[in-house]
Amino acid sequence: MSDALWLFVGLPQWFFLNLLEPLAVVPLSVVPFIGIVCLAIGAVLGLRKRARSLWKFALPVLASHVLVAVSGLFRGALDGSQVPAVVAVFLAIILGWSSLLVFKAKGSRLAAGFLALFTLSYAAFAAFISGMSFTDTWL
Repeated sequence: MSDALWLFVGLPQWFFLNLLEPLAVVPLSVVPFIGIVCLAIGAVLGLRKRARSLWKFALPVLASHVLVAVSGLFRGALDGSQVPAVVAVFLAIILGWSSLLVFKAKGSRLAAGFLALFTLSYAAFAAFISGMSFTDTWL
């Protein structure tokens, strides 16, 4: 249980720490950096448009947290051959979910597009962390 909580809390810290050194571990640190830039642009555009429906982009972010928490609960339970399938299914779900949110964001699609790029980068980072946790093989 402590591993699940550690990963749940650690995910945003590790993601946003990449803002300080975006080229520290290329390409791993570039993905969060681009995601943070997209978050800032999407938030500013959304606030300017007063698009209240954009809060729904928090749900795929929450799903990323659920993935890392589950991987913390099952730390070391999978071997390396099983992880790509789990990660691919998760990323496909987030891609579809984010695309649907952009499609439904009438009047604020540009802001929604940037927020979708943020959720995809956050999900990719979460998938990387959960992959390490599922196999208990850390960088």
